[in-house]
Amino acid sequence: MTPKQSTLDISADLDFDPAESMSQIMRELAAQPMSPAPQRQVAPEPPMAPEMQETIAGSVVAPPDAGEKKLFSRYRTIRELGRGGMGLVLLAQDEVLEVPVALKLIPKALLHDTEGIANLKKEVLRGLALAHPGIVRIHNFEQEGRVAVIVMEYVEGESLAQRKARQPVRCFDVTEVRPWLEQLGAALDYAHHEARIAHRDLKPGNILITPEGRLKVTDFGLASSLSESLSRLTTRISGTPPYMSPQQLRGERPTHLDDIYSLGATIYELLTGMPPFFRGNVPTQVLSVTPPPMTERRDEFEVKGQKSIPAAWEEMVAACLSKDAAQRPASVADMLRMLDAKPIARTQAALIKMEAPTLETQEIVLRPAPQPPAVQPIRPRRTVPRVNLQPVVGAVAALIRGIFALIQSIVTAIIEVLKPVLKVAAILLLLGGALVVKHKWDVAEAKRAAAAAPSAPQDAAPAPAMSAASVPRPPTYYPPPPPPMPPAPPSDPSAGPQGGGPPPGQSMGQPPRPGGRR
Repeated sequence: MTPKQSTLDISADLDFDPAESMSQIMRELAAQPMSPAPQRQVAPEPPMAPEMQETIAGSVVAPPDAGEKKLFSRYRTIRELGRGGMGLVLLAQDEVLEVPVALKLIPKALLHDTEGIANLKKEVLRGLALAHPGIVRIHNFEQEGRVAVIVMEYVEGESLAQRKARQPVRCFDVTEVRPWLEQLGAALDYAHHEARIAHRDLKPGNILITPEGRLKVTDFGLASSLSESLSRLTTRISGTPPYMSPQQLRGERPTHLDDIYSLGATIYELLTGMPPFFRGNVPTQVLSVTPPPMTERRDEFEVKGQKSIPAAWEEMVAACLSKDAAQRPASVADMLRMLDAKPIARTQAALIKMEAPTLETQEIVLRPAPQPPAVQPIRPRRTVPRVNLQPVVGAVAALIRGIFALIQSIVTAIIEVLKPVLKVAAILLLLGGALVVKHKWDVAEAKRAAAAAPSAPQDAAPAPAMSAASVPRPPTYYPPPPPPMPPAPPSDPSAGPQGGGPPPGQSMGQPPRPGGRR
């Protein structure tokens, strides 16, 4: 963006007086000279001019130190790309990587806000994760002294707001907007459903177009974070009200449907020249007023030389601008399907009106009614009911997996229990084996000793054989004699030995002596 386009860029960011009439805005846009699209600066340029230093010093961003030719001893500034309420964007050359980059300078009022800087760093980290050809890449966040910048990918080209301003009628035809909508759909679907991040400040000024016609969305989450931080420090409203959904204005949690509303407002502006609400109390109108159809807005602006807007585009944009978020399309793919849907005839305007003939001029010819062709009866087809075996197969597979898991758990438990027993058994086996080896070793040693002993001489006389009589007998034990008995009284001599007395020479009560001795 060149300094000559500052009026346009401020109007694109809606930093203009709301009381200014539409005619005055159109006259200013018509009086603005046409400027070619900015081209990439390849040749090295001198450092920032003094007037650029004064421009930065008078803007809302913090100026770099006086006499400094580079920012952070790395980025050599070349020229200004654009400015607005959220800061200044400069084109610079990264002398470390030798590539051009875009530097977005942070507003000076935000440098002393610790919470605002922390939130901005979080958004930068989330932006670093975005990798899509339709989204401008974020490289780094640099801060030193009174200067803080966000280093972004430099895109050669211009914004849709700048291209719209160069149009003779300040708007586009649907045939030009349709390819852009498809490219935006790919980028937004990636951000919403894969990266799960919402832009929250989608508008023509944040959509860049290259000379080849490719779109790139910039400031994903950054502009909204800066705006929310500044809204806490100043009295300005967070965001850009003409492109904000009613839910954003009420401070509800942001969702991807807020971007759908902003995209609808962007298409409305590209096809008519202005957003749905641009004058008066814009937030109140966004919350409660239904915008007029785009064809009616074109008639109000006296747009000539453009094709009429199809009804499908009117319905699609109206659905995007619905006050109820649930009534909006869920994605850009749904918006494209609404454009490709065949229209349904609701009136009889397309019917051909034919004048019925009168009875005076009508010739009545009676003909027999044609016989209808014979209709063959339709035999019902025998259909075999399909059995859905998928649940059964799934249940059997789950049962088998459960059985194997149960067996595995049981075996594991048994092994855990038997581990001590197995250890003891292993020790006993080792001891038994050692004993067996020791016994075999002793037997072998005894055999070797017996083999090594000297044998008896052959001429020695054999030992005499011992007879049974010569074998000494163990001494015989004789018990001591009993004490003497008192003399018996005289008995009858006639009794004799038949009286049962002891034999001669043996006292009464004495056992017989062994060996036959009495």
